[in-house]
Amino acid sequence: MSTNIKVSDNKVDVISRLSLLGISIDQVREIALRAITAKYNAVSNHPQNAGGTLAYLEGVKTLRDELGKDSDWEVARPNNMETIRNPKTKIEFAYSNVDYACRVEHNPQPISKKGKASKKAVDNNQIPLFEDDCVSSLIGNYQLWYVLVSEKDGHINAEVSLPTLMEDGCFTEFKERIFCVINATPDDIGDLYDSSGDEVEYDDEITISKK
Repeated sequence: MSTNIKVSDNKVDVISRLSLLGISIDQVREIALRAITAKYNAVSNHPQNAGGTLAYLEGVKTLRDELGKDSDWEVARPNNMETIRNPKTKIEFAYSNVDYACRVEHNPQPISKKGKASKKAVDNNQIPLFEDDCVSSLIGNYQLWYVLVSEKDGHINAEVSLPTLMEDGCFTEFKERIFCVINATPDDIGDLYDSSGDEVEYDDEITISKK
């Protein structure tokens, strides 16, 4: 693991750093909770990879649900990557299930290896987006951050991190990692929320056409 990396795990620092990115710790917790709850819906008769697939699908959806409450964010699919981005701040988010999140000594690795589009986007993170870490001076293209979620033996970890290098579909270097959920149970996270919270309304139109 690279030693030249910024890690935030103090709650005050975490809240401060996330606010600059346009996401909150509560939103990250909600994403993690819903993703892992979806994972638990997989049963023995599902395909072996069903738990991870369900977690990914719900993780992406909840990421978009949460950030999409702010009209500045828009759904994006650059090179078939599923993301949400903010054209004003040039910040972009993707979701990934990983083996272990929030371990300082370990680079979290995606459960399913990433493809060429992810590698290109991550490589682009080596280009500074802000001058002197100031959000008022934008340079470069979108900066791709990941919400990384893991679950092991009923304990959930989630971080928001900026990878800068990928090899063979795996993250090998990070510039910054922000630890948001550390060894929490679903009940620990769920107690923070009211089950009658805001529902997201959809206005999807389904068009059937011949190809």
